Amino acid sequence: MSSNQTGGFFNCLEASRKYLPRSMGVLGVANDSIIAGVLILQGQDVKSVVKVAPKYRSYDYKKLDLENSEDKAFWLVYVGY
Repeated sequence: MSSNQTGGFFNCLEASRKYLPRSMGVLGVANDSIIAGVLILQGQDVKSVVKVAPKYRSYDYKKLDLENSEDKAFWLVYVGY
């Protein structure tokens, strides 16, 4: 179910694709999962980019500070190679 939810969210974000490369994952097992990811967007206002998706309010958004070790570790999990 969570995988379908993220796929649907990305489909709804299609209108913002040029502003929003993204990476999202589903962590856990069936019926006990967490949806987490990174949205790299143009500009500082995440709401203006994601509000094209009807369920954008279902998620929490936080600007990452790569000087913060927790934020940097999260970043590396999703986009670091």
